[in-house]
Amino acid sequence: MPGQQLIQREAVSELTIAADDRDTVVVFATVVASVLAALYYISRIGFDNPASPVVETLGLSLFLSASPRLSARLLTRADNDAEATWWRSQPFLTLAAITLVALAGVLAVRLGINLILLFSLAGIASALIVLVRWLRLGTVTGNVARLACPAGFGVWVAGVAWSSRHKSPVFWEALVYNGNVHHDPFYFVSIGNMMQTYGVPSTGIDGIPYTPYHYGAAWLFAQLAGMVHTDLLSFFNLGFPVIAIPLLFGSVLLIAVEWKHRVRATGGQPAIPFRSDWLAWAVFLVATIGVVPSIGLDALGVWIRHVVISESYVTGLPCFLLALATAGIFWQQRRNARAPGNAIFLYAFLPLAIVVLGFLKISTMVLFLGVVIVVTLLTGQWRTPRITVSMLLLLVLSAVTYRFVSVPGQNQGIVPFAYVRSSVLGGWWPFFLLLHFLWSWLYVGGRLREAGVRNLGELSDGIGSHRLLDVAIVAFIALAGLLPGELIDIHGGSAFYFSDMQRWTALPLVMACVSQWVRVLPRSDRKPENTSLLQRIRVGHVWAVVVLLPLVAAFAINAIQFPASAASVNLSLRRALYRQAGLTPEQSPPMLTDARVLDAGLRRSNSYQLLATLKGLRELPPATRTKSVLFIPQSVTRFWHIFPEAERCTFVPFVGPAVSGLALLDGMPPSDCPISNQYSLPVYQKRRGPQSESDTEPSALCVKAKAKGFARIVVIEQGANNAIGVHTISCGVRGD
Repeated sequence: MPGQQLIQREAVSELTIAADDRDTVVVFATVVASVLAALYYISRIGFDNPASPVVETLGLSLFLSASPRLSARLLTRADNDAEATWWRSQPFLTLAAITLVALAGVLAVRLGINLILLFSLAGIASALIVLVRWLRLGTVTGNVARLACPAGFGVWVAGVAWSSRHKSPVFWEALVYNGNVHHDPFYFVSIGNMMQTYGVPSTGIDGIPYTPYHYGAAWLFAQLAGMVHTDLLSFFNLGFPVIAIPLLFGSVLLIAVEWKHRVRATGGQPAIPFRSDWLAWAVFLVATIGVVPSIGLDALGVWIRHVVISESYVTGLPCFLLALATAGIFWQQRRNARAPGNAIFLYAFLPLAIVVLGFLKISTMVLFLGVVIVVTLLTGQWRTPRITVSMLLLLVLSAVTYRFVSVPGQNQGIVPFAYVRSSVLGGWWPFFLLLHFLWSWLYVGGRLREAGVRNLGELSDGIGSHRLLDVAIVAFIALAGLLPGELIDIHGGSAFYFSDMQRWTALPLVMACVSQWVRVLPRSDRKPENTSLLQRIRVGHVWAVVVLLPLVAAFAINAIQFPASAASVNLSLRRALYRQAGLTPEQSPPMLTDARVLDAGLRRSNSYQLLATLKGLRELPPATRTKSVLFIPQSVTRFWHIFPEAERCTFVPFVGPAVSGLALLDGMPPSDCPISNQYSLPVYQKRRGPQSESDTEPSALCVKAKAKGFARIVVIEQGANNAIGVHTISCGVRGD
C-alpha cells in the first residue's frame, strides 16, 4: 500500500499525517517557484539581468506559500489544523498574506517605505523551516524522488508560460528586435501603469478616461513591481509566473488536504500521507499536463494551458478557491449564530471577498456568489435574519462591482451554444462536455457511488440532509459555469473562464478521495495455479498496458514540447541578435551568452532607440510624471509600425503607456487602421482623418492637454536618418 511503510516505520499518527500533508503543499509550491525563478534568471544570461528582482520576487512567492502554514500552526498552538476556526485556517491566512503583501506594495509605491527585504527574508526563512521539517519524515531517496515531481512540473509550467508570445523572459528583447510579441500584455500593463502614475484605471491612449475592466490583478502586480524595483512590463514576465502560478497550484493542493482532513473520514483505514499518495499525484498531473495531445484539446475547446497564461484568471482563481474553502470551514464549524466571529465573516469577509473577486475576474465573483446563495438556500440558513441581511448585502455589492468591471464590448448578444459553435471543431461538442467536465463527472459519480445513491429520491435526501452538499456545489459550479458561454456570445472565448472553474473545484476533491475510492474496490484474490511466466502475466495487466501506453506517450509529449519550444524561442532570438551584430553562424558559440554581442545586436534593431527612449521616461520624478502626457506624432513611423503585422495597427498605442508609464495624447491609431471593438478601444474617439501639421502645433496640443488635466507634454520626434529625439512642451499651467 502506498505510504503504508512510512506509517508503520514512523508510527505516524493521523494528526501528524495532516500536518505533514500541509507541509507537502508548501514544499510543492516552494520547489515550483524556485524552479521558475531559476529558469527565468538562466534564460536572461547575457542580457540585462540583475539578480535582486528575481530573488525578491521569489521571496514574496515563498512568503505567500509558507508563512500562512507557520502562522496557522502558531495560532492553533498545535498541528491540529482541522480544529482551527475559519480565521485561523490556512486558506484564510493565505488570503490574509496576499492582502498584507498588497498593502506593503502600496506603502512602497506611495510612501517610499519598502519592506521587500523583510518579506523576502520571512518568505525564504518560512519555506526553509517547513522544508527541513518535511525532509525529516522521509528517507533521502524518497525525498529526492518526491522533490523531482514539483521540479519537473515547474519546468513544464515555465515552458507553457514562456513558449507563447504572451510572456517570455526575453519579452523586451523580442519586442526590440522585431516586435514579434503578443499585444495582450501591453493592454494589461497599460492599465497597471496608469493606475500607478495617475491613480486612474485607464489604458491611457488619449488621456486617462476610466476603463471598465477587471483590473485587480493589474493593480496588484503594479504594487509588487514597485516593491522589487522593476517596471511592470518586466515584472509581468517575472512576477506573474513566479508568484501567481505556484500560488494557484498550491491552493489546489491545499483544498485537497483541507477536504481530506477536515471533512472526510478514512473509514477505519490508515490514512495515506499526501507525499506518498501517488494516485492523487497522478490525478493532479493528468488534470494539468494532460493525457490527450494539446492540439486535440485545443480543437475541442478545452484550453488546458490557459490556466497559466491569463494573468487575471490565475490571480483570481486561487483567491476564489481559498475564499470558498474559508466559507466551507465557517459553515462546517459554525456554532452559536450570534458569535462575534460569525458576524465578522458575514459582514466583513464575505462582502470583501465578493468585491475583490469581482475586480480580479468577473467569473470568480459570479460563481462565488452563486455558491454562497445556493448553500444558504439548501441548508435553510436564509431563515436566519443575520444571514439574510448578509446575502442581500452581497447581491448589492456584486451589482455595483459588476458595473465597474464589466466590459460592454465583451457581450456580443444572445447566441445559443455560442462557445461550442465557435471554439469546438466540427461536431466534436459532445466530447467537449465529456473531457472539459471530466473531473466534475468523476467526483459526482464517485461520491454518489460512495454514498450508495441509487435514485433521484436518495440524491435529494442526501442533499437535503447536507451529506451530499459537496456534490450539489460541484454540480452547480459546473452548470452555472457552462451557461454563460452557451447563452451569450462572449468575445474571444472568454466564456471558458466561467466553465473552467469547475475543473479546479472538482480536481482537489477528487485528489482527496481517489485513493480511498480505489482501496474499497473489489479485488480478485485468485492466484495462478503454477508459476510459469505466461500464467503470471495477467490478461488485465496486458490490457491496461495497451490502453495506457498511448495516454502515457501523449502525456510525455505534452510535458516535453512546451519547455522545448520555450528554449528554442530563446535560442532563436539569440542567434538572430548574433547575426544582427555581424557574426556568422560559424562564429557564434553554442551558448550565445556574450553580453557585448547581444547588446550590439539589440542596438542595431530598428526599434531600439525608440523603445529605449520611451523606457527612459520612467525615470522622470513622480511629481513630474503625474502632470505629464506623452505625444507621439503619426509621423514617427518607428512607433506606429512597431508590430510587423499590419492588421495589428489597432493595438500599437498600448505600447506607449506600457513602456513609458505615461498616458498618450491623441494616441489613437491612423484613420485607415481598422479599430477593434475590444480592448476598451470604444472608450476613445476613432480618428476621422489623417493627422495634420496643425494638430501637432504646441498650441493645439496644449489645448488638448489642458482639457484632459495635463500641464506638460513630452513629445517624441523622428528626425534625420530616423533618429529619435524628445522635447518637452510646457502648457503654462500654474504650478508647472
